[in-house]
Amino acid sequence: MTLRSRLAATAAVILAVALGAVGIVLSQSVHEALLDPIDQRLSELGRQFTGSSARPQPPVRPTPPSSSTSSDSPRPEGRDLATFRFVDGELDARFASGFESDPDPVPVVSASIASGMEERSWRLVDLSAADGSVNYRAVVVVTSGSGFDFGGGATEAIDPEARVVHVFASPLDTVEATVDRLRLAAFAAACVALIAGALLTWWTVRRALAPVERTVETVARIGDGALDLRVPAPERPEEMRLLGSSINSMLDRLEGARAAEVAAQGALSQFLADASHELRTPVAAVAGHAELLSSGALDDETAGRSLGRIRSETARMQRLVDDLLILASHDTGHRRPHRTVNLSGVVTDAVEDANAIDRDRGYTARIEDGVRVSGDEAQLAQVVANLLANVRAHTPAGTATVVSLSLDGDAAVLTVADDGPGIPANAQARLFERFFRSSAGGGAGLGLAIVATLVEEHGGDVRCVPSDRGTVIEVRIPLDDPR
Repeated sequence: MTLRSRLAATAAVILAVALGAVGIVLSQSVHEALLDPIDQRLSELGRQFTGSSARPQPPVRPTPPSSSTSSDSPRPEGRDLATFRFVDGELDARFASGFESDPDPVPVVSASIASGMEERSWRLVDLSAADGSVNYRAVVVVTSGSGFDFGGGATEAIDPEARVVHVFASPLDTVEATVDRLRLAAFAAACVALIAGALLTWWTVRRALAPVERTVETVARIGDGALDLRVPAPERPEEMRLLGSSINSMLDRLEGARAAEVAAQGALSQFLADASHELRTPVAAVAGHAELLSSGALDDETAGRSLGRIRSETARMQRLVDDLLILASHDTGHRRPHRTVNLSGVVTDAVEDANAIDRDRGYTARIEDGVRVSGDEAQLAQVVANLLANVRAHTPAGTATVVSLSLDGDAAVLTVADDGPGIPANAQARLFERFFRSSAGGGAGLGLAIVATLVEEHGGDVRCVPSDRGTVIEVRIPLDDPR
């Protein structure tokens, strides 16, 4: 069963219970309202028979009792009360209510009905006909037989000490018929109200859940791969707005994660392709020279050159593998422990090494003393070395390079600026990507990618600063003790 059907059924059950309770209370109230004047009339009879010295005047006047008048037949003009009289426990007179041609079934009454009642007292009781067809409301009155006029204007000869019990019973057929008609009408109205209420509830729930159904359909399509879809988020009701907004936020994150995954897979594929390409050349060179050497057909000079090529290509492969290991270590989240490093000393040593290695270019150092950062000294040394190696690889001889280290707020700023040919503007955005090369020059295109990776591990950033002449690379690393 759907939620809509369950809600409609629940509302119908609640409505049915409410209508049933209203019907019961209404019918009971009407029954009591119709019974109240009858009780008042019977109570007045009881008070007349027990509370006054005058002779009481009952509403019905049966013929004085005799062997021929004790009958269930009413008078021709009809009676609205059935009457009984018991003298010392014996039935003395009985008259049925109704018309002579159609008397009502008399209620079942015996002298025991007045058990426990004192003389000159009365009470109301409920009676029924023997066949249960008619119910009665009756007053039972206990008096003495002294000077009692039961009708006809003559005082009956009843022993003054006799215990006399009078029963006046009013049939309730009219009351019950009225209540039954009311119940039938109320039942019919309740059925109509129940059907109308159930249909209205079903329609209201359907309208209220329409956004939910649209959301379910959209989510199902999203589950089939349409991540660009979004669920509706109407302003009303508030719950649907919150639900739609939450789902859409989740979908945005999922779409972003999927895009990142696709990009990562593409980058990995490209990385593997580039790595394979970079390794293919030195491997082929080593294999070729090894095959020549194994043939034994080379003279000593040629064999020496082949051995030299094998050594140089092997060293090239070793550097490439080392670079790949650095990047792989970063990708797996492995981090070396950091400690306080004198960055001023690291940069000074790197510049001295560059001047010793490359005498065709001039490296000028402008280094502020005492710059300390938190990091790994070997990795920071590799950052500076790779930046200077990039200058050697992509600038002509005689290029002047200035290496600066200064403080800027809570960061150390390392700048390597050369006056070489510079880097094309369209290549600067990809300068720190893996295997990217802005020119057809040598190298695997990993040097600056390693710089960016190691700087990121130290919480810093690196960028290519626009310059009118040459290339300027700026590295910012947080200080160990900001000042």
